[in-house]
Amino acid sequence: MKIPKSFRLKGKKWTVEYKWNLTDREDDGFKIKCDGLCVYQTRTIFIEHSMPRVDKWPVFLHELVHAILFEAHISGLDGPAGNMLEEVIADAVADGMNDLFSIRWKRQR
Repeated sequence: MKIPKSFRLKGKKWTVEYKWNLTDREDDGFKIKCDGLCVYQTRTIFIEHSMPRVDKWPVFLHELVHAILFEAHISGLDGPAGNMLEEVIADAVADGMNDLFSIRWKRQR
C-alpha cells in the first residue's frame, strides 16, 4: 500500500515525512531511536527512511492511530502508564486494521 504524502483528518491537514535516524525524546531527556513518530503540534507523521518498504506501512498505520486519537481529543494520556496505554492501543488498532482491511485512500479535497 502506498503511504500518502499528506491527508486530511477531521478537516485538518496532516503531512507524512521520511527521516533518516529518527529519534524521539524520552521524559528523562534522552533520545531513543524509533521507527515512527506522530508530532501533534505540526500534525506531521515521521517514518524512519532506512526501514524496508514492507515495514513502513504498519508503522504508518500505528502513527495514524495516534493522529486519530489526537484529533478525537483522547491522546496524550498523562504519565508513563498513560503513554504505554496509548502505545498498546495504537499497536492493537493498527494491527487489526492491517489484518482486516485493504485500505484505499479517499480523494483529498
